[in-house]
Order: sequence, then structure tokens, then C-alpha cells
Amino acid sequence: MTPEQLRAMVQQLDPAQVAQVAAQLGIDPAVAGQIIEQVMPTIMAGMAGNAQADAGANRLNAALDANHDGSILDDLAGYLGHANWTDGAKILGHVFGVNQQAIAQQIADRLGLDVATVNSALVMLAPVVMGQLGRQRKAGDFDASQLAGLAPVLDQMLGGGLGALFGGQG
Repeated sequence: MTPEQLRAMVQQLDPAQVAQVAAQLGIDPAVAGQIIEQVMPTIMAGMAGNAQADAGANRLNAALDANHDGSILDDLAGYLGHANWTDGAKILGHVFGVNQQAIAQQIADRLGLDVATVNSALVMLAPVVMGQLGRQRKAGDFDASQLAGLAPVLDQMLGGGLGALFGGQG
């Protein structure tokens, strides 16, 4: 996966889908766009931190192979209208562990939002990120170990500052 592919993944949601996220979160679409721009690379940065170790990369690859083939993207509007909060929470537990609240708080502080809204966005969008990575993996364009190498790009997308929570990148 190239840095360009990574950026394209983060920018995948079209205005109608951003409006769906906004409706689910009860916020203005412009604010939803700001949240999405922070949340999606943050989730990937967490995965990148985990993938720095072979065991973490292997777990992510196994999860992608078993449960996240990218089919969520075939009806992304349908998913966003009826997000799988349970699946999202499980993904975030694996990605961030005990750091989830601190990460949500940092994003909330950065954007001037309440942490509950940011937490909801993280949970809602985690399956989308896994679907994006799963689709790349299914196409043969992705191995989780590559994500660790993209940590600097992710940190740049986030404007720096969250790296310490992800195993030190940034």
C-alpha cells in the first residue's frame, strides 16, 4: 500500500456518506467531516502501532482474512445508516486497548468536541477502516506489516501528537 492509497482510503467517504455519519452522531456535516479526517487515520495509526510487532501484524492479517473482506464497502451507505456498534467496539478494543479513552479525548480536544461524539465516531468507523484494509488485502495489495511503514504518513495526516499512544511513532 502506498501513501497515496492510504490517503485515498481516508478520503473515501463522499458528501452523502459524511451526511449519514453526521445524522448518526447528531452533528453538522462539516463537523462530521472534520471528525472523519481525524478518526480514520487515527484508527489506522493504532493498527500501525500494533503491526510494528510481527504478532500484531499477524493478528491483523488474520482478522482481515477471517472477517473483513471489504464487502462492507459494497453498501457503505447501508452500513452507515445502521452501523454495527458491537463490531466497532471490539475492533477498537483490539486496536487501542486501554488507550481508547485517551485517544478519543485528544481528538475531542483538538476539534473542540465532546468525547462521547468522538468515541461514537471511532466505533462507527472502525469497521469501515477494517473493510478498506480487507479489500486491499483481498486484492493482494496489503499486508499488515506494510502499515507499520506508513506510520509517518499517518502521523502527518493527523498533524502529529497522537504517536506516543501508538507505540511511539510521531
